[in-house]
Order: sequence, then structure tokens, then C-alpha cells
Amino acid sequence: MLSPNTSSAAKWAASLPLGLLVVVLICLLVTLYRYQTREKMSPGPKLSIDGDLARYMGEGESRSVLSASVSFQNTGDQPLEYQLTASCNCTELKPASGVLQARETQDIKVSMRLGDQGETTAAVTIRTNEENQIARQLNLTGVAVPEFIVQPRAIDFGTVASPASSSSSLATVNIRIRPGNPHSWQQADWESALVSQLESRRLSVEKVAVDGGLDMTVRLLPSLDRGRMDDRVVVTLGRQGKQIVIPVTSHLAGEFSVAPAWLDLRSGNDREAVSFIVWRPDGNEVAGVAGITHPAGIKVVELAHVATADGRLPRRRVFTVTLDSKALSQEGQQKDNGVIRVAIRGANEEIVVQYSK
Repeated sequence: MLSPNTSSAAKWAASLPLGLLVVVLICLLVTLYRYQTREKMSPGPKLSIDGDLARYMGEGESRSVLSASVSFQNTGDQPLEYQLTASCNCTELKPASGVLQARETQDIKVSMRLGDQGETTAAVTIRTNEENQIARQLNLTGVAVPEFIVQPRAIDFGTVASPASSSSSLATVNIRIRPGNPHSWQQADWESALVSQLESRRLSVEKVAVDGGLDMTVRLLPSLDRGRMDDRVVVTLGRQGKQIVIPVTSHLAGEFSVAPAWLDLRSGNDREAVSFIVWRPDGNEVAGVAGITHPAGIKVVELAHVATADGRLPRRRVFTVTLDSKALSQEGQQKDNGVIRVAIRGANEEIVVQYSK
């Protein structure tokens, strides 16, 4: 049986309107939730980070930017101050600092620029105003997958002798081009690729479309255009006209090299000589002189040389040039500038030295 008090309470509750009972029940639940929440909240500021501190940002093309979001929450009962510092300029943080009120949540946007190829890593140090705080570190990792893998990425033929009579290529380099993502290009793109060499006519390029890429052979051709040349080979792919540029450097030295190639005889006389040296860029021996031609008014003499013990010829020859006063007086006024030509036995080109007097 119910006690009189219980019976009275039941009668009282039964006498209340249904709406009022609902309001009372809601107030009880809210009070209970606030009590439980207060019990869970930490005293002072407290940072909670959603997820692991090691974040893999994914893959992207070379030099592209990967972004992710990191959620911060202040689970304490006091305002939380935070400061973020990146280990490199490749990382951008928005916002990099701020204040979170109790129970407040903030999403931090983290952006990282990838390198040319391979893995890129960065660290973000997190400092707060928590009591006895320990600096946390958010570690970021991303992988750069280049749009194209070109091997080698540049060609340097170096210094190459280029005989005037040569008809064959002087040097050859093979180039291999493959996509960073095998599914980004179709075989038809490689088969229809256009290859051009710019700036000079020193290069010859042959291409062969292979399964999933392109192989090329670049040849350096003989040329009378001596000296250094910065060139490039350009491969154009697909309807978008995507270009791959391969720098090419070469230096053609000719069959012989001479230094200096310009002589100043203005301070010279019959006793003071100016010299020039002739050698082969490939390091081979220089044969004997077949003949020397020059205008009147100067003397050109090859210095005496001795063959090596094994009978080999010298690797360089030295010539001296002096003014011929007697010839000058007989011939009268001569031109101020002239050219000396030296022919080497068995050679296909002459050595040319210019002078002024």
C-alpha cells in the first residue's frame, strides 16, 4: 500500500498539467548535463587536437600546394592562447595564432608546397598558455610526383673538337621521358609528340615512342660556328600543347685551338717578339708546319722543338711574331691590321691569327 505522503505526491503530480510536467523534466535534464559537463572540463586552458600529430598530406605535382585542416578545441574552463611556428617557408598556417574561449573550436588551415620530386616534410611547433605546457609538434609529409620524369634533365656536351671536314656526329646522348603518373597520358600522345631543337643547327634529334613514354637520341653535329652555344630541345605533347624543355650546352673548339687569337704588335720592334700557341683540343699531337703565309712587314717563326724520347710529336707548337723594319721601309706604309695563316701537315683547316700594328 502507498504511504499517505506518497499518495499525496502522486495525486499532486497527477493534478499538474501535462505541459508543465514536460518543462520540469527538461529543466532537470539541462541541469544534469551542465553538471556532468562541468565535471569533464579541465581547470584552466586545455588544448585538444583532433587526430594524430603526424599528418600525411597526400601526393601532388612538382611545386604544387597541398592543404589540410586541423581542428583545435579548448576543453578547459579558461581562454586558451596558441601560437604556431613552421619549420620552413614551404608551409603556411591560417590562422597562425589566436585565442579560444572555453569549449570553443577552431579549424587551422595548413598548406605545404611540395618540392620538385620525392618526399617533402615540415614541422609545425604548437605553443600555448597551458600550465606546465609541453610544446607539441605537428609533423607534415607530402610526396611530389613530377608530371614528367626526364633523364637526363639537361645535356652538357662539354668542349668538343669539330673538324671542318667531319660529316658524322661529334657526340651522342640518349634521353628517356616517362610520365610521373602513368595514367595521365595516353600512348597516342607520345606517338604524336612534336620535337624541335631551337637556337642553332648544331643538333639532330630522333624520337621513338615506346610503351608509356618517349625515347630520344640527341646528336651534336659538326659546325663552323665555333664557341659556346646554349641550346634546347623542346617536346610538345597532346592537344594541350604541354612542353618539356631540355637545356643543351656545347662548345665547339675546331680542329685546332690558338691563343691568343689576336696579336698586338704596336709596341714591338725587331727585337721584341709576340708569341701565340697552337694545340689540339682533343689532346692529340700537332704535326709539323706545312706553310706560313702573312703580309710583308712582319716575321713569323716557329720555335725549335724536340720530339719526346719515344719519338712522339709535341702536343703544342709555339710561334713568335716580330716587326720587320727593313721590309716596312722597302714596302712603304703597310696596313695596320693583317692575318697570319698557318697550315699544319695532314690537317683539314688552317690556323688563323689576326694582328694589329
